[in-house]
Amino acid sequence: MVDVPFRTLLHDADGRNAQEGLWVVDEPDRWARYCDASWMSEPPPVPEVDFNAEVVLVLASGGRGTGGFGVEILNLVDDGDTLVVYAVEQRLGPDRGATQAVTYPHHAVAIARRPEGPLRLVLEITWWW
Repeated sequence: MVDVPFRTLLHDADGRNAQEGLWVVDEPDRWARYCDASWMSEPPPVPEVDFNAEVVLVLASGGRGTGGFGVEILNLVDDGDTLVVYAVEQRLGPDRGATQAVTYPHHAVAIARRPEGPLRLVLEITWWW
């Protein structure tokens, strides 16, 4: 097993991208569309990615009814056949106050382009009490 280096491109809960899951973005047009859909207000400049050498992994938890939620990719490991994504999702504990606005937690990272293969998500759920 080998650690796979990555760099964060986007990590926020702002936006309006309701798609939940883990997926690979391997084309500049798809990346630009994702970035445009990921902000409620005026989007910042699209983070640069060299799609000849890199792809983007996106982990998103979909829409949440309030603030207080988040997702974060912690580590990537190549186990020979599969890229294993270790991540955490933070959830709001019961009786906690939070922003009363729908949020869309997501984390997008760039990694070196690699042969297509399976992804496996190992997701730990933590609660903010």
